[in-house]
Amino acid sequence: MRKLLVWIGAALALCAACNSPGPIVVDDPVVAKHPTGVFTIRVPRSWKLTQDAADTEALGIFTDPTGQVSLMTYVGLLERRLTDEEGFEIVSGLASTLLGQPADYQVAEQSRPPDGAFEVMFTFTNQAGQKMKGWSTFHDTDLALSGVILTGPEPLWPDLQSALAPFVASFAVDSSIVHSIYFWPVEDSYYVLVAPIDWAQRRETDRVEVQSRNRQMSIRVAQEELGAPVGAPALADQAAASLRKNFGVSAKVTSSESLPDGRLKVTLERGDRRTIGYVEQFGTRFVGLFFQVPADRVADYQPFMDFIYSTYFTGPP
Repeated sequence: MRKLLVWIGAALALCAACNSPGPIVVDDPVVAKHPTGVFTIRVPRSWKLTQDAADTEALGIFTDPTGQVSLMTYVGLLERRLTDEEGFEIVSGLASTLLGQPADYQVAEQSRPPDGAFEVMFTFTNQAGQKMKGWSTFHDTDLALSGVILTGPEPLWPDLQSALAPFVASFAVDSSIVHSIYFWPVEDSYYVLVAPIDWAQRRETDRVEVQSRNRQMSIRVAQEELGAPVGAPALADQAAASLRKNFGVSAKVTSSESLPDGRLKVTLERGDRRTIGYVEQFGTRFVGLFFQVPADRVADYQPFMDFIYSTYFTGPP
């Protein structure tokens, strides 16, 4: 997010510095699509478009011909559902950064409407000295944080927000594109799965660890020879032993269950961290996939873990 937002924020600041008086044109709508295909939105045909993309983000800025009004669209990969505090902080910070971090940027109101969005109203002064109002509405679904930021002159705001509401409502994200462009394969002789492109990866013989940018979630895979086939109870113990040996994590097995796909699902606890493991054996070969997340946020991370697990395939080479 960092590099992309700095670039787009600078582009928007240049637009704001060129404001000129005149009517705001909001007719003759057309459908605009990000080059990656990750989002579409209806916008007035005469509005100027600036777009960019990073490994796990896509941005678009649409400005009216006078440079006074902007409609910003954003999609970024998200590995968890957000708490209220997280959501408001991220959405407010995103708007401020995109606007070039105005000195007088101030949040006026925050709300969570019935559709589950994070809505933030704010005020600021643009580089042309105009008093501006803004509205951000974002959702944290489909493994992505996505939404629209609308800004315009304070005197025009009520009518402007009403006139552009249909355009804001037309914003749509293609979750299949999120799944296909923001992930890359992680594989070895006995397994393959996907992980976010921009997550740090550490690989050594027979083990790999992929860690989220905020370091709250990790995906680990380990494989090793057991010497002899083992049953389910011993396989659960082997999960704990594998975590300790390969990743230096000491955790206690608190539950295990056999899954229809033949794997053993194991839950391990260590203080405020919980590890969900999926382990199996091929002959004498042990293979384990482990997700580690904050123990009190498992439900928030579950959709992301489910998606990663859906891409996980194993078998002898």
